[in-house]
Amino acid sequence: GGILSIVISAIALTVFGVVLLLKYGVSVGSITLRLLKKSYSFGVRSQLGIVFSYLNRRLDIFIVNYFLNPYQVGIYAIAVAIGELPWHLPSAAATVLFPWIAGKEKKDAAQFTSYVLRNVFFITTILVLILALLGRIIIITLFGTAFEGSVLLMYVLLPGVLALGVTRILGGHFQGSGRPELGTLMVAFSFVETIVLDIILIPRMGALGAAIASSVAYITSALVGLVIFTKLWHVSIFDAVIPRWSEIVKLQNFFKLLKRRKK
Repeated sequence: GGILSIVISAIALTVFGVVLLLKYGVSVGSITLRLLKKSYSFGVRSQLGIVFSYLNRRLDIFIVNYFLNPYQVGIYAIAVAIGELPWHLPSAAATVLFPWIAGKEKKDAAQFTSYVLRNVFFITTILVLILALLGRIIIITLFGTAFEGSVLLMYVLLPGVLALGVTRILGGHFQGSGRPELGTLMVAFSFVETIVLDIILIPRMGALGAAIASSVAYITSALVGLVIFTKLWHVSIFDAVIPRWSEIVKLQNFFKLLKRRKK
């Protein structure tokens, strides 16, 4: 039933998207083969990174199942599901960043990405800290004391989830800049690292080893991405991840405005 609901929702969203495209999209008289070739080339280079990123976040569950047992898979899967909640913010920001970057010059694109990255990183850090405080309550309330073992695993995953947000933003930048292969390189390295660390740590440490392996791999991916971004786009790493005080003040004013509107 759960699988069927996902399939139905995906089909419904696709049909709805096609209807909107036909209604509001620009009509194209003929297919340009040169443009089609470039589109497929870009798509393949981009899709490889997406596949590696997905496997990097999900393959460890299968490895846990191989070495351990269904209960360990359960507590680890719950820790991943709850721990990844803050990641949805940088994921959404990266989706919006992609088209903005595509229309900018290299220098302007780097400055804009740095602005987005450091501010999203700041907010995500706050969300991670909040989840660190409330995560135990959330897990026990939603899943019961039988899954209390997920709490420690979630704590271990949180630093990696924070780094995963950096990777997601940089991936959006690389795609928008027409260099999706850099995003693929960024996540492919950590994908291999995840497999190696899982094989080494899970038999010795159980599900905790999987959490450590994932967190380390996520952090590695973010560091690789930051090195690529700062070297090729000539950006200081501090400008990329450290928010400025004026920007923090703007965020405070924004949240105050939202609070007033709710009242």
